[in-house]
Amino acid sequence: MRKINFNSRNSELGACILGIITELKKHNWESDAMMLQLISLFEALYAKFEEAVGKSIKNQYTRELSDSDSKLDNSFLALKYVLKALMYRADELIREKAQKLMSIIESNDEYMNTRSYSSQLTLVSSTIAEFDREENKTLITDLKISDFTSEFKNNFEEFKTMYQFSIEGNVELLNTPAATSIRPEIFTLINEKLIPYLSTMASFKPDVYDGTKQAIEVHIDKINRVVKARYTRAANVVDEA
Repeated sequence: MRKINFNSRNSELGACILGIITELKKHNWESDAMMLQLISLFEALYAKFEEAVGKSIKNQYTRELSDSDSKLDNSFLALKYVLKALMYRADELIREKAQKLMSIIESNDEYMNTRSYSSQLTLVSSTIAEFDREENKTLITDLKISDFTSEFKNNFEEFKTMYQFSIEGNVELLNTPAATSIRPEIFTLINEKLIPYLSTMASFKPDVYDGTKQAIEVHIDKINRVVKARYTRAANVVDEA
């Protein structure tokens, strides 16, 4: 696995961390204490990073971001209320299946739609990762609520994109001491802890680790390509001057 480029911008690092957390939480790592520890470290670091960034860009959000947040909130509430309604059905099996899915929402935060933008990113991402597990996909299909979960996921992707655009539109605000001071921790966690461990385990147990390894490689390679393109453009400008 290639390491993430040290010239990545703060906004790119934030997006990469969120992507890594999402991929890691798609798998059940109960038998791997190291992976559970890594997930906890990434979540804590992302919260720390987003807190620093959030303080820097307070009140800088766009109307488009606000609109996409409203759509995400509405689709979340629709999903939550349909599950609650199913929990009152006469069929005990339906009630049990709805309760299992509702417990995922409750374990993350039943009121995530009222939280800050950065908190919503983490909470919704975690919820969707749980829904994407095979056993939960089966429950969603059985309850015939795929339309609700699909809308929730699609609105989250739109919200995540708009949030990223909002940050990139205020990129100079991200270069604050608070946000920049966390960069070494990010590079150490990704390059020196996650990548060596995941690479080693994927070589020993590819059926368990290789899928996660490849998915995370996609996130890192995407950032590295953006950085390379940015520096290539800068070099061309210098050559033409």
